Amino acid sequence: MRRLAMLLVAGWIVLATNQVSFGLVHSQSIDLSQNAIDYDFPDIDGGVATIAGSLFKVPKKLKYHTIKLKDPERPKRKRRALKFRYYPAQGKSDGSFTFLLGGIGATVESNLTNLVAEKISAKGKHALVVPSVFLPRFAEAFSSTGYVGNIADDSKDLYRALELVTKKVNLKFSINPESYNMIGISLGALTAAHIGSISVKTLERLQFQRILIINNPVDLLHGLRYLDEGRAAGDEIGFWREIKLLQYVIKIFKALPKTEFMNIDVFQNIVSIIEKFTEGEVQSFIADSLSSSLAGVITVSQEAYDQGVFVELPPKSSVTYKYVRKERRKQIAKMGFEQYVNGLMVPYYQTQLNRPDYTIEQANYNSSLYGLRDYISSSNNIFLMHNEDDFLLKPSDIDWLKSAFGERAYFFPRGGHVGNLWYPENMKVLNKFLDKLIINEPNPGP
Repeated sequence: MRRLAMLLVAGWIVLATNQVSFGLVHSQSIDLSQNAIDYDFPDIDGGVATIAGSLFKVPKKLKYHTIKLKDPERPKRKRRALKFRYYPAQGKSDGSFTFLLGGIGATVESNLTNLVAEKISAKGKHALVVPSVFLPRFAEAFSSTGYVGNIADDSKDLYRALELVTKKVNLKFSINPESYNMIGISLGALTAAHIGSISVKTLERLQFQRILIINNPVDLLHGLRYLDEGRAAGDEIGFWREIKLLQYVIKIFKALPKTEFMNIDVFQNIVSIIEKFTEGEVQSFIADSLSSSLAGVITVSQEAYDQGVFVELPPKSSVTYKYVRKERRKQIAKMGFEQYVNGLMVPYYQTQLNRPDYTIEQANYNSSLYGLRDYISSSNNIFLMHNEDDFLLKPSDIDWLKSAFGERAYFFPRGGHVGNLWYPENMKVLNKFLDKLIINEPNPGP
């Protein structure tokens, strides 16, 4: 099943689980208390909606610039470039600059974040697509530990990178934004919320006027366990069933639109194909797609500090080097998210960061939304869009989100995990944010 998912991911598809967030400070209120009552999005399984809603091409009609950023604080020989994608404001700029944070493993090529970036740019606003913190390249380029996955710490590292890239973009393109905002999707949404919390404690640094988080996990470990379960289910699929699923994937390719990114007829056509998958196959497909960066993250973590969990590599000059490297890669590929957190990241924090009592429960609390409750409840400029049937949420998470965000939350009854962001009703809500990204008083820049 893993190979089927990669056929889509490797080409031009990144599942909508990638998140987008907006950072906000001292902003005008947006009333989101009126939730979707007459919502006519198709009444289908959330997992099916997740896959179907992610299978689109972005027209990419607007010009963008690739920005490469290296950490100046690292030794020159260890500096690695992290890529961002800058979309200049079209026409007369309104002075706003929005960061777009993708979901787990999302690069700047992510379809979803580029779709939103184009919409922002077309409205006369500057936009910057930001890669996920859960990427091997982010771990190499800006992680302070090399062990990404503790979102609280990763957000501190990304916050510093955002300050550096903002200065670079402003200087290179001679712009002087009046306000900075963030939109985060999925894991990017969780990251954006953490960055927003950090920024309000350091007012002399980059500040955000508005933050929007879309389809964020609340309990991160719960979401990672869902993905691990899906990967395990995929391992049980037989050869001939995998061939049959491959035929379905080919049909999906043929059903995709060539002139526009998505419409309801195309969506329903794709749904009719995906509904031939079993529930376990849908979960497996999603899990494999969203796990594409995991092996690389594990590899980089062991290059930063090898804990001896995997077979030891001999010198490159050894005749057995290629064989042992292949075996090591197989071992790494079998490791799941929870195994990585509990078997590698937590022990690293215990021994190398002198936190002997650090546990997976603490890691989860630090990375999840729970620890940000006071910030979310007291702020009037962080907003939420979510779906009630998002499989990354526990039933209690919905009540928690409604209580924490109050009128700053907007829930759709269905759509899975970002499977409906393309839908006209969802775009209306998104545009409500985009139209209110400027306030009277300029926001301090970096």
